[in-house]
Amino acid sequence: MKDITTTTFGLIIAYLLPGLFGLYTCSFWSPAIRAQFEAFSKAESNAGLFFLVLLFALLVGLQLTAFRWVIFELLLCRRNGLKRDEFTQLKTKDQIEAFGVTLDENFR
Repeated sequence: MKDITTTTFGLIIAYLLPGLFGLYTCSFWSPAIRAQFEAFSKAESNAGLFFLVLLFALLVGLQLTAFRWVIFELLLCRRNGLKRDEFTQLKTKDQIEAFGVTLDENFR
């Protein structure tokens, strides 16, 4: 069985840190977000505000990942991608499994 805690922790960090940074940059333009960040950074914050900031940071992180995918994967790296006929070279179960592990580790 796969260790679900390390995989989940890595995915949360991959979305949470860019999401927090994205929310922080949005606070320069939105007074409402700025007020929430000020309350969050002081002793006035509570568990509800903490989870709300984390939830919105994950949502912003997911949106940033979608934008990153469009910019890099679709537009900039179009020429360097794998072609359809290259996947036909994966013939054995070990080759397919190795390719899957490589993809997992690359995107983690």
